[in-house]
Amino acid sequence: MNKPSQSILIVDDDPLNLKFAAAALNELYNVHFALSGADALHFLERQSVNMILLDIFMPGMSGFDVRDALQKQPKLAKIPIIYLTIDQTEETVQAAFAHGACDYIVKPFLNKELLARVRYRLQNDELALQLQSSLKEKEYLLSVIDDYVMYVQTDLQGNIIEISSALCASLECQSEQVIGQPINIFRSPKTPDAFYERLWHNLQNGQHFRDVIENQSLNGEGSHWYKIDINPFKNTLGKTVGYLAFYNNIDEQVRYQLDANRDYLTDLYNRAHFSAELVDEIYRYKRYGRPFSLIMLDIDHFKSVNDLFGHDAGDQCLLEFSHIVSQVVRKSDIFARWGGEEFMVLCPETPLAGAQRLAEKIRFAIEQHPFSVIGHKTASLGVAEYHISMSAEVLLKRLDEMLYEAKSAGRNQVKVYQLR
Repeated sequence: MNKPSQSILIVDDDPLNLKFAAAALNELYNVHFALSGADALHFLERQSVNMILLDIFMPGMSGFDVRDALQKQPKLAKIPIIYLTIDQTEETVQAAFAHGACDYIVKPFLNKELLARVRYRLQNDELALQLQSSLKEKEYLLSVIDDYVMYVQTDLQGNIIEISSALCASLECQSEQVIGQPINIFRSPKTPDAFYERLWHNLQNGQHFRDVIENQSLNGEGSHWYKIDINPFKNTLGKTVGYLAFYNNIDEQVRYQLDANRDYLTDLYNRAHFSAELVDEIYRYKRYGRPFSLIMLDIDHFKSVNDLFGHDAGDQCLLEFSHIVSQVVRKSDIFARWGGEEFMVLCPETPLAGAQRLAEKIRFAIEQHPFSVIGHKTASLGVAEYHISMSAEVLLKRLDEMLYEAKSAGRNQVKVYQLR
């Protein structure tokens, strides 16, 4: 068996994580370990590696601190980093890519997933390096990898000069349809202006740009998610004449992430995702002082639906209930199935009075709706506003108390927690 030629440094303060990662990788790669950020930097002073798997949350130096230290050393700054983390909140993911991640993996990971991502990234980096080198002196190599690497080259104004067959296939277009067109013909309407402002700010200041983006196909009928890596493209005189972007399709990862955050029946957010959003909202409150409230709602006498009409009718009731509430809540609200017949609404930047009005609208809409098979149903609702003295657990407990009060008082009503 040939000796592995590529080396990987795994940095994690948990020896068990190092053991699991080594089991996944040591047959194909030379694997090295470090139990702290300081140990990792000391190792890299003596030996080079092809990739770093880096835990984000470590005592002493965090993974982000390690990456910042690497950026100060030219010979280490370009080593690709895959972050390892137990935190998959949007804030942490954005911070990871802002700190130079080429990928991130949520712990605990599957061995096959870890190996596949490492192998793909190293192979993709190798192809990208070959491509960038060929663009200087060996442009004919583009035809060799055109079918395998997704890339697009634009001029300084963002007009497409060249696009690979692989990217054309992904975006459902022909190169002759898009050459000369602005790159934003693929822009998804869901992507905010701020994203592109940050992209162009980086590029126009001579910096590379790396992030996750959603692009729509040319006919506008579908969209795909990509990790993009964009760099200024220079001619043989060293002058920037345009930009070169490499794309890596991550549709499968995005679908997996969405599936993990969704309730299987209603397709609403599930309890795990809602809990993560609540933690983020508490953080925003503590940092910016923005008020928010929660609404907990429960279908009255739901057990009788299953007992009298069967579980299929019960599922249909949950689906109709979800649809009704979805039509009432605002776009900024986060609506989730908490479990069984219980649901939650997180109302950002909404004090108690606003959340109470919304809860009454929801209650009335449910009361007026004729459910298929079972006829009319009602719901009980509890409302509470977050206060600085509360933990997430205390807030949820107060909310549950209000829901219990609503049911005890006869159901089909809203009860509001007043801070004493």
